Amino acid sequence: MTEKDDSRPYLRDILTWGGRLAAHVAGSTQDAFLRDDQKQDAVLYCLTVIGEASGQVLKRSPGLSAQAAGFDLKQAHRMRNVAAHGYSSVDYGTVWETAVRDVPRLVEHARRLHLDD
Repeated sequence: MTEKDDSRPYLRDILTWGGRLAAHVAGSTQDAFLRDDQKQDAVLYCLTVIGEASGQVLKRSPGLSAQAAGFDLKQAHRMRNVAAHGYSSVDYGTVWETAVRDVPRLVEHARRLHLDD
């Protein structure tokens, strides 16, 4: 079993939850997001799952994150830790920026790694 094979389920989770996150932010603006507690909760949960999956990829396949620029698993995992352990200090402006700027790049790189044989 290769490193990538061991990480494939977690790459798939990044793809799945990245898609769910994209659906939550589609057609929205940062201002609308910052006024919508339910949307904030949904997006933060998606980021938490993506971050946990990223941590599992780092653990099982540390070399994968170095294969593609912008595939920042460590940053995704740090965001998960903030959501899980520093929940009282979450900056939802940063959550929005992460959701619309960083996660799409992470998902694209995860897709490439997942589909490459």
